[in-house]
Amino acid sequence: MFENSNDIHLLSVPSDPRRHLILIRAGSKRRPSFFSEIPQEEREYDLAVNYYATPHQDDILRSMAEIVFAGGRSKMHGAKRFIYRTYSFRA
Repeated sequence: MFENSNDIHLLSVPSDPRRHLILIRAGSKRRPSFFSEIPQEEREYDLAVNYYATPHQDDILRSMAEIVFAGGRSKMHGAKRFIYRTYSFRA
């Protein structure tokens, strides 16, 4: 599932998304320390992480990001697939 692919696998999507979205494409390597926690104060954005490889065991984004999905050929390909799939369910 956690690999580059032509399709994506939605793992978590919020029922009431915020207005803005920050998208991170990630693999199995440990990220810098500024990803050690997610801001919990009121914010106007959801955090999405798109994995192209199995997440690192210390990766808090796997369980804490509002949106988690796997797959896609690149960051933009995955983002396009995510937006298409998410908004097609709401139409």
